[in-house]
Amino acid sequence: MVHSNAAAAAAEAVIGWMKKPAHFLRINSKPIVFYSGFTITTGADKKKKQVKAFTMLKDFKAFTNQEFHTIFDVIHMSGQKANWDQRDKYWGRASRTLAERASGTAKAILGKTVDKGSVWITEEKPALLANPLVTTVEHWEIQADGRLVKMKNIKG
Repeated sequence: MVHSNAAAAAAEAVIGWMKKPAHFLRINSKPIVFYSGFTITTGADKKKKQVKAFTMLKDFKAFTNQEFHTIFDVIHMSGQKANWDQRDKYWGRASRTLAERASGTAKAILGKTVDKGSVWITEEKPALLANPLVTTVEHWEIQADGRLVKMKNIKG
């Protein structure tokens, strides 16, 4: 994990990169996917396990047959490394900026349990709802059997 000052500098570099008008189309060249939370699943062996939303990105890509960007993709586009703690305030500011810069349809992969203090609840979701360029926010939820199911849209 990067120390706080280095994390702040990296996050500010990513935020600055995202805010440049020249990067708007690159960021939005694919739908943006946000993710948060977890679901307790029960496998065929009857064992319970926690499935976190970010671990479902590969399955989501295969299921929807669609390319997309996540915050990690945008961090890499900006030339920075995604090596700071996802729970810190710098991560939240970068994720909020991505939600503010999004357009069209955004997607959210959510577990049945999403922490009230998560970046999704405190930063990303409010920014997506307030962003007039985001017309739709799709809600995909991890079910107890491990499937991803499209739920009612959060917006649009």
